[in-house]
Amino acid sequence: MIGFISELGINILVGCLVGFFMNLIFSDKIKKLVRYHNKELLETRIEIQEQVSHNIASELHDNIGSYQSLLLMSLKRLRVNADEKNRVQFDEAISLAEKTSIEIRNISRSMQAFDMEYFDFYDCLEMELDRLTNSKLLSVNYFLEGDKATLVHQTGLVLFRICQEIINNVVKHAKASTIDVSVQKKFGALILTIADDGIGFNYHAMEKSKSSKRGMGLRTIKSRVEFLHGNLKTQSIPGEGTRITIKIKL
Repeated sequence: MIGFISELGINILVGCLVGFFMNLIFSDKIKKLVRYHNKELLETRIEIQEQVSHNIASELHDNIGSYQSLLLMSLKRLRVNADEKNRVQFDEAISLAEKTSIEIRNISRSMQAFDMEYFDFYDCLEMELDRLTNSKLLSVNYFLEGDKATLVHQTGLVLFRICQEIINNVVKHAKASTIDVSVQKKFGALILTIADDGIGFNYHAMEKSKSSKRGMGLRTIKSRVEFLHGNLKTQSIPGEGTRITIKIKL
């Protein structure tokens, strides 16, 4: 009887151990499947977003750009027959139309970055910062420290889109006067830092907000950094600006 009970106890113990380890194995497999599924979803979403950006950029360049050129030509023809007083107004309108045409081309190029035969993260980032500087919305400081990192096409593109999202958040929400962008290659990693002197915000509350557009933007940045297996650090205090640091292993 005692032997039977001991054997039964051992069988129960073995069964529990087997169940425990099977649960661990299946739990690990499920976690891997979830990670893989999330990665696939993010890749698909990025591809769709890039295709939409490409389509919008084509519309800007082909259609709106054409109408803008026609508008500019019409203004110049009308100016010829205008009197001296009205010519000044036409000159202002022509200047504004020319600036708009340049901005349309720059936006189109920025949105079509993924479609470039030769894509370079650094060139595209500098182009984006030049566009921001020319807009005179912010004072822009750009720092490139060390050698340029060699990035595969997808990594460079996703990192560039992250930069665009952060810059867009600064322009729309931060009420900043200055933005500092730093890119450095250090200890086998690329470190990107974007800081502003704006109003700052409560990061944890904003990230959890489901209704806030800025909260959605922050979650997009976070998911894209995770897609690159990078590290994201956001430092922001209301009234003291914001600093976002992204570290990507090379």
